Amino acid sequence: MAPGLIRHRSRGPRALAAAAAAALTLPAAAGAADPHASLTSDPGLKLGQVVRAAAERFPERARPAARRAEAGALDRRASAWLPGNPAVELTHYNDAVGTGAGNREWEAGLDLPLWRPGQKAARAAVAEGAAAQAEAGRRALRLKAAGAVREALWALALQRNRVALARTELETARSLRDKVKRRLELGDLARTDLLMARERVGEKRTALTEARSRLRVLRSRYRRLTGLERVPDGWREERADAAPALADHPAVARAARAVQRLRAQRDLAGKESAANPSLLLGSRRERAADGTTVNSLLASVRVPFGLSTQRRAAEAAAGVDLAAARARLDRVRRQTRQALDRARESIAAARQTLDQARERERMARDSRDLARKAFDAGEYDLIDLIKVQEKYAGARRDRARRELTLQRAVARYNQAAGDIPWPHSASSH
Repeated sequence: MAPGLIRHRSRGPRALAAAAAAALTLPAAAGAADPHASLTSDPGLKLGQVVRAAAERFPERARPAARRAEAGALDRRASAWLPGNPAVELTHYNDAVGTGAGNREWEAGLDLPLWRPGQKAARAAVAEGAAAQAEAGRRALRLKAAGAVREALWALALQRNRVALARTELETARSLRDKVKRRLELGDLARTDLLMARERVGEKRTALTEARSRLRVLRSRYRRLTGLERVPDGWREERADAAPALADHPAVARAARAVQRLRAQRDLAGKESAANPSLLLGSRRERAADGTTVNSLLASVRVPFGLSTQRRAAEAAAGVDLAAARARLDRVRRQTRQALDRARESIAAARQTLDQARERERMARDSRDLARKAFDAGEYDLIDLIKVQEKYAGARRDRARRELTLQRAVARYNQAAGDIPWPHSASSH
């Protein structure tokens, strides 16, 4: 147990950081092969490295790479010389079914599609939107991994604190049992008092066993999330910018980039509602019945008409997805603002309740000290002493939990603000 986790006096940020880190580990007793074994505290491991390890194990990790590959393919398509695939045309005519005079004609040509006005720029806009969407998706995935890691680490810290407090309460109960036993031997107390003290030791032992079991489950969950056998030694976060730009939030940016791409796709749909014009270049060879041949060159242009009804229909179909994306963007913006407001309120409430918990602990400690002296002097019953000690233990648990809860509230605010811990050596957010 790190002493800083149960001390009642106010502590500075460095002490809180050390306490939070110490709350994640137990003395190593089992090998690494045990999925529930203790996690090693690593001073060299940073929070950003843990987030990166978790992101690399996320099921959605392949999606940003696939998006980037798609954006690259769309960019190459927009930069191509032709808007579509060329085609080879071969034609043969003869009069075998008709006169049978032996007339023959062959045509061979290369059909080249041509760009429609504005089509190339529209495709480039779609490629640009896809690239922006891929980058926004990468940042959103990192933020999701950061949220999972933050919750996992603070769940470990809170549970480790519960284990430490349960162990202290068990030691206190054992000490009281031994004191009651000695006074029973001296004839100062009844045997029922000893039975009561022993029963309390059993209750505290059960509470410690349950707390340890829950801690083992959380360790296993952390390993599955990160693939690591270590936890950062110091990972307390400072509060992010109090007024983050909403447009820079990864979730908002991802939704905005989806709107950007779908808007470009709607414009492209209008440009491609009609077939592309094409240029046919080729040659013709004619052979008459008397054996004479004529060779000639062939060039033709095909220009399809683009009807406004077809263009509007294509744009309307693409506009359905665009409208849904815009609604999703508005919803994400609203949810992000609400999450930030809740996170700010949580920090303020956590600070206030921590101050109140510290005061309750101080008063409960004073009452416990007086009750102990009265019990030792034979002026206080055992059951009354137990009640006072339970009240103090509860106040101490509450204060320790609220200290960690305040730090978790700061981490949750950073998560709501879109702050992503990431190693400086890699591309950052």
